[in-house]
Amino acid sequence: MQTAIGQRLRARRRQWANGAHMPLLAHLAELRRRIINSALAIGLGTVVGYFTFGPVFDFLTGPLCDLPPSVRQTLGQQTCFVFHDVTGAFAFRLKLAVIVGVVLAAPLWLFQLWAFLAPALHARERRWAYVFVAVGTPLFLVGAALAFTVLSAAFRFLLGFTPSNATNLIDANSYVTWIAVLVLVFGVSFEAPLIMVMLNLAGVLRGATLTKSRRVVWVVLSAYCAIVTPGQDVSTMLALFVPMYLLYELSAFVCRSNDRRRARREELLARDVATPIS
Repeated sequence: MQTAIGQRLRARRRQWANGAHMPLLAHLAELRRRIINSALAIGLGTVVGYFTFGPVFDFLTGPLCDLPPSVRQTLGQQTCFVFHDVTGAFAFRLKLAVIVGVVLAAPLWLFQLWAFLAPALHARERRWAYVFVAVGTPLFLVGAALAFTVLSAAFRFLLGFTPSNATNLIDANSYVTWIAVLVLVFGVSFEAPLIMVMLNLAGVLRGATLTKSRRVVWVVLSAYCAIVTPGQDVSTMLALFVPMYLLYELSAFVCRSNDRRRARREELLARDVATPIS
């Protein structure tokens, strides 16, 4: 009995995936199933993150703890962070475990999200989504890696303002939040050029518009980097501004090339239509 019901459900899901109409209750049931699968994957990843706390903690705190004590100016040579209450260390371990769980389970919960949205997309939209994921994922990873490489320079700059008779008491939870925001900002910012190219392919944005907007982009991009980078130090701002502007120029070049190909294709089509049939 259970096998027959399972077979009917799988057959209906295949029909819905091929574009068949899905009732509202079936949408809600499918959404619940996808959420449960994602939660289970994140929960399993959280367990792994809890038991791998030591290596993960050493990796994330290396950019700060590897600095000389004279730069950190903390309470002692072996002290990098402090907790402000009795449960602080336990809450921090759980918080870091959840972050690790979300990262480790990302392929699974992203697949669940895609599996829920895909039946509502047309074939062309699905192809664009595949391109966006295939190109956007490496761009996000490059931005995240770049954010991690500038941390030491950012810490040197920010901690350099500490007076000689003062001590830095760096809260561990604030530190991890700061790292997560910086990595997320860098990763998402690197997706902007890809979005511009996708808009150009859709016929919404022209390459000539990007070329004419260079001066405006300089001002807007400078303000954006100054606002979104935690700490607002010059080194971190430049680390985000320079690659983003280079990617902007690359996306503008790709858009102009695509516009030229589109114009040539339209010109050839117009000639074929205008040529009388002999």
